Amino acid sequence: MDYQAFKYRSLNENFYRTIKASEIWFAPPRTLNDPFDCNVAVMKAVRIAMERCNGAKKVDLLRLLNAGTLHGVRDIFEHMNSNGVTKLGIFSLSHETENPLLWAHYSDNHEGVCLIYQFNKSFVWSQENKVLAFPYVNYSMEPLIDFFMHGFFETTKIRDLLFEVLKIVITLKSPEWSYEREVRMVRNGSGAVTIPKSFLSGVIFGVRVGQKKKEELIDYFGDNGYKTQFFDAIENPSEFGIAVSEYDA
Repeated sequence: MDYQAFKYRSLNENFYRTIKASEIWFAPPRTLNDPFDCNVAVMKAVRIAMERCNGAKKVDLLRLLNAGTLHGVRDIFEHMNSNGVTKLGIFSLSHETENPLLWAHYSDNHEGVCLIYQFNKSFVWSQENKVLAFPYVNYSMEPLIDFFMHGFFETTKIRDLLFEVLKIVITLKSPEWSYEREVRMVRNGSGAVTIPKSFLSGVIFGVRVGQKKKEELIDYFGDNGYKTQFFDAIENPSEFGIAVSEYDA
């Protein structure tokens, strides 16, 4: 099964370089455009979970967090963002192609493109590529609270526990960002990764991309060995939105 997702790009020097090299960029969390991204207050979620728990679960959660035998789990949670998270790389994509805000914010006010990626299962889960997860972003702290209320008790090893918490932390964002419908490929390590050119299956031209620029881009992709389909983003005035149709020269 392939994993399809979309990447909005401006037509700058970095765009042409990465297309030529067939690379995708895994950004360090500290460079993401939301300063709160991957910077979740884990202990706040723990406190909320304890308030919602009753009886034995609440006692067990409190005991586990304070247990000296776990080498200060509370301290580990409080310092997680400055240790485990910073070592990761994140390639952010979307499952949305028709939201005008995404085109405005990430494709140079509709003068850029949206790349259509099809990642195969073997690439996503290959140990060689160091991909840890390919999750949807959650626009709420509830998944982390829910883990501490339920899944927390099913994890017996501290290493597994921290990994599960880390996987949730890297997928949480404020509800204000929900329009992005983000999915992110998370890798152990940041930087550029080369991918097969066949993974780039399509290119959507922004509403404000002129015909001459479209032809130049089609030639550029062809000259660099891509066999991809091309599409146009078109205005949908009746709904103040965007529609996508096949490119017609």
